[in-house]
Amino acid sequence: MRQLFFELMQVSIGQLDCLSRGPSPEEWHELYELTQREAVAGICYHGAVALFEFGLRAPQDLIIDWMSESEEIREHNENAGSRLADFQQHLLKDRIRSSVFSGEGLRSCYGDELFYLRESTSIDVYFTGYKNVAELGKPSGLDVNLMDAITVGKHSWRSRRLEKWALENDEMLFTKDDRLTVPATTMRAVLYMAYLYNRLISRNLSMRDLMDYFFILRSLGGQFEPFDNAKQSIGDVFRLLRLSRFAGGVMWLMQEVFALQRECLPVEPLEEEGRFLMADVLLDYSYLSHWGHLLTHYSWYDLIKS
Repeated sequence: MRQLFFELMQVSIGQLDCLSRGPSPEEWHELYELTQREAVAGICYHGAVALFEFGLRAPQDLIIDWMSESEEIREHNENAGSRLADFQQHLLKDRIRSSVFSGEGLRSCYGDELFYLRESTSIDVYFTGYKNVAELGKPSGLDVNLMDAITVGKHSWRSRRLEKWALENDEMLFTKDDRLTVPATTMRAVLYMAYLYNRLISRNLSMRDLMDYFFILRSLGGQFEPFDNAKQSIGDVFRLLRLSRFAGGVMWLMQEVFALQRECLPVEPLEEEGRFLMADVLLDYSYLSHWGHLLTHYSWYDLIKS
């Protein structure tokens, strides 16, 4: 079932043409439940429809429910970008610079067709030039998380390193993407790795989060330009933030789960860490061995505070 799930995601994102075998009706229902749990139901509906061409069809009642859920996701996403852009313009009039780190900020990475099927949760918006978050307000109908600091884990020293590095490269932190201001994609490859780490230690890492990172890396296409600050590479920044092991695990998942080409990976994959992260996402692990790995390879402070 796990392999079928990975193949369905790969079909959905254009990395594979067809499944290795046709799922049974019961397996289709299991696949649908997995896509819901991992917040990729809309994207995987795209794949389920693409499989019609090969004679592979989910049960009729299931595909109707799947289509209905996907349309709800699409309707939610259709006007979110314009509302968020208006909100950023409102902030800018008050001399508050902002950058959309997640959610709508990933639209150019996904492309319109798939992005409108991406299940949206909270949208992280980073801002500078103001301190009272409560007074900023939020765009109606959107779950926006306003951040006046960029964090990675619970250690303040590591978050200070990340924010200092980001502000030293602020020409890449505030770039225009259609109407939105977002990080440049190369910078997003670092910032979103910090986001994935935060999701892991808060026990919320999902396949949708990893799919976001797949699209970030695929949109870069292996073109990893060094950052202006001391000509650092993405790998250099991961080492600065002590995220190298975690990042290696994510790279292994990019290959194993999403079939991303090796040349699109900014650092070497690490299978041991990748298998650990896969078990965490799919909730398929022994509690003692899993926590033993966390305590061995991750910050105790992060785990205690999470």
